[in-house]
Order: sequence, then structure tokens, then C-alpha cells
Amino acid sequence: MPLVYPLLLYLLLRMLWAASGGGRSLGLHLNFPAGWLAVGVIFLMGFRIGLNVTNSNVIDVGMRA
Repeated sequence: MPLVYPLLLYLLLRMLWAASGGGRSLGLHLNFPAGWLAVGVIFLMGFRIGLNVTNSNVIDVGMRA
């Protein structure tokens, strides 16, 4: 577990450096049209709401019956 902390610290420093303007901004390039992404988000939200309506139990891999 302690071996993860240097990697997380490095990632935090990289994010702070990029947010401060130190990194080159390449802009946002979507691989799919924005409409497809909106449809995907709506589908996932509907799927999640459907799961909650039909079975409101916690979905957990580690949960034992």
C-alpha cells in the first residue's frame, strides 16, 4: 500500500502543473459526436434508475448473502 503514495503524489503534482498553465493545451478533441455522448449518458442514467426501481438492494461484488 505505501508504494502507491509516490505515484499519487506525482499525479497530483502533474495535475497542479497542468492546471497552472505549465502544460501545453491541445484543446478538447472528441472521438464521437457530442450527441452520441449525450445519448450514452441518458442511457446510463435510465439504466441506473431502472435498477433502483426494480431492485433497490446494494450491488456489491464483495457482499455476502
